[in-house]
Amino acid sequence: MGKRSLLIATLCYLIMLVYGTLYPLQNWQFHAASTSGLLQWPAYLSRSDSFINLIIYLPLGFLVAVLVYRRFTIIFAILFSTAVGAGLSVLLEYGQSFLPTRVSSLADVTLNTVGALVGSLVAGAILLGKFRNNQLSILVNRHFFSSEKTAVILIIVILWLFAELMPLIFSTSHVGFLFGIRPFWFVLNQPSHIDWVMVVNYFSISIVIGLLVSSSLRKKAHLMRWMGVLFIFVIAAKIIIITRQIYLETILGLGIGLLFVNWLTKINLVNSFVIMICVLLMLIVGVGVFQENKYSINWLPFHFQIQGAGFKFSNLIQQVWPYTVLSYTLVWVDDSRYTNNEILKSGLLVLFIAIGIEWVRQMLFGQYSDITNVILALMGWFIFYLVVTFSSNKFKCQFDVPAK
Repeated sequence: MGKRSLLIATLCYLIMLVYGTLYPLQNWQFHAASTSGLLQWPAYLSRSDSFINLIIYLPLGFLVAVLVYRRFTIIFAILFSTAVGAGLSVLLEYGQSFLPTRVSSLADVTLNTVGALVGSLVAGAILLGKFRNNQLSILVNRHFFSSEKTAVILIIVILWLFAELMPLIFSTSHVGFLFGIRPFWFVLNQPSHIDWVMVVNYFSISIVIGLLVSSSLRKKAHLMRWMGVLFIFVIAAKIIIITRQIYLETILGLGIGLLFVNWLTKINLVNSFVIMICVLLMLIVGVGVFQENKYSINWLPFHFQIQGAGFKFSNLIQQVWPYTVLSYTLVWVDDSRYTNNEILKSGLLVLFIAIGIEWVRQMLFGQYSDITNVILALMGWFIFYLVVTFSSNKFKCQFDVPAK
């Protein structure tokens, strides 16, 4: 990634942080502000809030460290990016003290600072090549191709795992286990209540993830083993993660899809088109059933997500990762080398597809068009853009086997 692109990415993320922290940016009360929260540790600390406060400053620390490293040492880059994260957090938490709907706290500043530090350390490890030529690199290179495509596929799989398994809070209690298997047991005893829409959705997900992983594997014969382990892990983890449940529809969709993937890899077929069709099917399934029930589009980004009591970060990722896959397939329809123009064109196509889906959503029963979904679609494409450009320059983490 060039210096200009890296700077733009950093500034865009800064804007997102400022907007999200100081939302709704109205009803400021300068006369009644109190900054005491900045010096106090809260009596109760929510795990989900702690996780979000930690994770949102990771990209900032990473981006600033990479940007500064081009002129200074890695130690200075880590210290500087951590200081930027801490300073920005203090300023934004101070700004929250003027907003009646927001609460500032010392815990938020601490977690934000730690997030920036971790992000800068990750950047430092990559920039110094600490992950090169070790046993893990050799193992990865033995099974997977080393390319920009593999890097994108890895990020897509990670995003899907986060969407399926967040908030990543485990419970081994008997009550939690019973809650986790409740919908599976219900449908198993009453098959007439099976949700075929969910089956189709997970069938499509299985094909998308399976074909993507297949394209990065050196030995296709190992595909079923890798995918079987991945899907079993997801299904088992859902049972013991708080607020997550396992459905019979999930098992059916993933299992049937995996068998279909095994068949597709044995015939001469352009898998990119199959992936694209499955992603579009996932997006269409999420839209709903057509009925005349028009609602005007919401033009305030993240309004429902912030105001709604049922906000889940995993829901946002669930809407982001399919567009990352769509961007991948639009650029790599075949095995030819990509160009920057093709990446930019894929971004425009993603934008048009997202706008089209939201326009149709206005005419569907129980559906609400939201500009947030268009923004999330562009975020999915932007993740693709960042991964491709980072993995193709001199700062990439190489998985090359050392010469004997």
